[in-house]
Amino acid sequence: MSRHQPDQPDADATGQSQPLPTDDAPQPSSSENIAPNGPTQAIPVAPEPFRLSDTASLVMAWALPLYRDGAARRFIERLDLSAGEALRRQCEALCPWYREVILNRKAFISHLIERALATRPEPRQIIIPAAGASPLALELLSAHGDRISRVIEMDVSGMDRKRQLYAEVAPELTHKLNCLEVDVTDPAFRRALVLDGRYDPDVDAIVLLEGISYYLTPRDLVLFLMTFCSPTRRNRVVLEHLLPSADVNDPRRGIPNAVFKAIQAYGHLPRIQRYGLADAPALLREAGGTPDAHFTMDEMERHRIGKHHYFQQPRDGWIACMTGWI
Repeated sequence: MSRHQPDQPDADATGQSQPLPTDDAPQPSSSENIAPNGPTQAIPVAPEPFRLSDTASLVMAWALPLYRDGAARRFIERLDLSAGEALRRQCEALCPWYREVILNRKAFISHLIERALATRPEPRQIIIPAAGASPLALELLSAHGDRISRVIEMDVSGMDRKRQLYAEVAPELTHKLNCLEVDVTDPAFRRALVLDGRYDPDVDAIVLLEGISYYLTPRDLVLFLMTFCSPTRRNRVVLEHLLPSADVNDPRRGIPNAVFKAIQAYGHLPRIQRYGLADAPALLREAGGTPDAHFTMDEMERHRIGKHHYFQQPRDGWIACMTGWI
């Protein structure tokens, strides 16, 4: 689950500290400039960047090529990813092409959400726990705003700053964006979901779990899914999860093990949870849902680049996406 450190004093748009004046002469104030033959003029103040934690910066740095224009690009340009640079170099020393895993995962998840939105004309809610600094909500609202009633994003920190940034880069979309600082393993989150997030149990929803199942125990995962259980199983679930070594070809097992060990040590993250290709559907059924499809990394890669390159067969990858109804 991402952890953000949004407030950094005295920083410009690149996240670097502003130089201090060195001239002994009196300096104009930080907000005004004395024109030679005219009145004082305001100096534009560079917007403060959204400084991310090392682990959040790592994922967003790998995902940058996906966000080329529009509101999502404006949002990304306001992020300070410098905290994750050392960790990125360490992970890429272990696997130089690990970025491809993140690009495949994120592109395929966007595809799954868009496909789900296309199946029904009625606007739906989108629920995103562990939303972090992802601009997915902006992407979806920009392209499919008429099919989305609201997007509710949740994370343990950084959501207040994200809400601010949304207002600065995409004010026209903020009426459909709700950012909640909550811990989804705390039962109190359900109250916040309805009161602050304006979740409506009578409106169809798409629930996206990307990057969060790594940190949820089976019990916590089931309880979270049960929150969105509907009598007619009309809510869509997209669950991305990390596979256990038993579901991965032997030559590839060392890659995720080494990378996640580095991330855990660097970011002081809790124990990583892995769910097998049989485990994830079983947990959705326990929560009252019905799984209907499972996708492995070879399928995600082929969807994004049109061929198999790093992932020739299902067991070459260590990440999967399950879809279903609840």
